[in-house]
Amino acid sequence: MKFGKFVNKGEGNFEFTNIRKRINIGDNIQSMAIDVLYSRLNVPKEDILECSYCGSDAVASITEPCYLIIQGHFSRQYNFHFMKNPYITPVFLGFALMDSELLPEEIAYMKKYEPILCRDEFTKNVMKKYGVEAYVGGVFEPFI
Repeated sequence: MKFGKFVNKGEGNFEFTNIRKRINIGDNIQSMAIDVLYSRLNVPKEDILECSYCGSDAVASITEPCYLIIQGHFSRQYNFHFMKNPYITPVFLGFALMDSELLPEEIAYMKKYEPILCRDEFTKNVMKKYGVEAYVGGVFEPFI
């Protein structure tokens, strides 16, 4: 089994996002945190696959069974592509939505892989609105 992580594949270490007209280093920092997590789990580097956050071919590089940590801000208009890859088993850890509405197929997908560990209250509330079990990171109620 392989393990995946999202990375910015823009110029250098930073990506200029046309959506918000700013430089985003948060995604890069999250990718580095995933590296630390995989290191502590003793996942060999050769078993870690990288894919881009954005673009229709963003997860096309994953062509074998893979657990992919879904962390970052997501919107169907440019980076929900992981849902279409049959090789990916998502692990929602630090997931944040930009949209307040979900499509029926998105709800079904999220329910299949719940609980969703969210980055913020907005995302948790959207998930709960659709009956998806969700928690904000650091407040995982079943273990309290």
